[in-house]
Amino acid sequence: MSFKKVSLVYTYGLKNAGDMAINLGALDLLEVTNCKIKIFSRFNKKNHEYKKSADYLKKLYNNVEILDSPFVLERDEKLLEQLKNYIKSFFVLTGVIKPDRFINQLTDSDLIIFNGGNLFRGESISDYLRLLALMYPLRVARKFDIPYIIFPQSSSTIDKIGKMLLKNNLQNTSLLYTRENVSYYHLKKYFPQTNIQKGIDLAFFIDIMKHLKKIKYDISNNVGKNKKRIAITLRSHTVGDLKTLCRKKIDKIISIIVKYIQKLHNKNYEIVIVCQTKKDLLISQTIYNNFSQTDSVIMKEEYDPIKLINLYRNCNLIMGMRLHSIIMALSMNTPALGIFDKQWGNKNPGMMEKFELPYFNLNEFDLKNLIIETENILEDEIYLREKIQNIISKDKSNLIKSLNKIVFENNEI
Repeated sequence: MSFKKVSLVYTYGLKNAGDMAINLGALDLLEVTNCKIKIFSRFNKKNHEYKKSADYLKKLYNNVEILDSPFVLERDEKLLEQLKNYIKSFFVLTGVIKPDRFINQLTDSDLIIFNGGNLFRGESISDYLRLLALMYPLRVARKFDIPYIIFPQSSSTIDKIGKMLLKNNLQNTSLLYTRENVSYYHLKKYFPQTNIQKGIDLAFFIDIMKHLKKIKYDISNNVGKNKKRIAITLRSHTVGDLKTLCRKKIDKIISIIVKYIQKLHNKNYEIVIVCQTKKDLLISQTIYNNFSQTDSVIMKEEYDPIKLINLYRNCNLIMGMRLHSIIMALSMNTPALGIFDKQWGNKNPGMMEKFELPYFNLNEFDLKNLIIETENILEDEIYLREKIQNIISKDKSNLIKSLNKIVFENNEI
């Protein structure tokens, strides 16, 4: 089986660096094949995020065709505009409106790849609508008998309606990868007939040195040359960033992290508070304001995953609440410590358990244990870096081999 033309659906925007990191990893993984690649943005051309992300990707990938989505599902629109967009999208999903241009562009492919992420959740009306829109290209693929695969995904709560919406699309895929073991066993339980294999997050496939050279960015590595440097990422929103966490949880995060930074500062460590998602700016700034006069505590607002990976490459540890900040750090063998809310799904504990790294539940973490785990990681840093590198190398190799065997057996990866 050999494929010459491949469509990747969907790619994400720059508001969240973790989303863009998934895009880069998918494209770097596919770029080494002999396939002609075209990508479909999650955004419609009317959305400013479409142009912004398309311009960014065009600078890094010369030969990739970038197309837009037939759906306009933006939560930031005014209520009346949102209603119009949802009605139009409903008509597309029910077949009343046929997006011929999109269908023709999509079906002019030998293979369709559903991009990786944290998309398999379904427990509310908004989840169902999102799943219907996201799965639409796979419905088209089934109708036109075009094979498709699903790049590494994580799962969260999936109720009966969610399972019903996912069932046909998952059972008819040639191959579905998960990002971590928790999601693998979760999806295997609900969809036993689906060809599911363990994979690794797409961000681990980013060819960072290639991109750093392309954007003419400083590639020096000064980790450990002066003080120990710790990166911190915060999060104050629910899954999907749909709404803010309750006030009690936010107050707890602020209180403990401020004390945590003060303790690290007293130990003569350098601290970088990193905001890599727009929704995290307020809580990041609130915590940083307690140290704005302190030279060894800085704040960095950055949404370019290439620059972020380079930043994490120059740290000894990341204490993260954003999973993709941890993944980008791990991709450079930088050890991590996590703090997560249970409602954020399987991806967080699954990823930390994969690398045998410590993490805390948001309801249970405290300053004392946070400091103890930080010191333990810094003490074992050299050993942990080697272990992380071995896990990544093995998982990447396994994914590429299975992808090559099942999908690209006549192409060279």
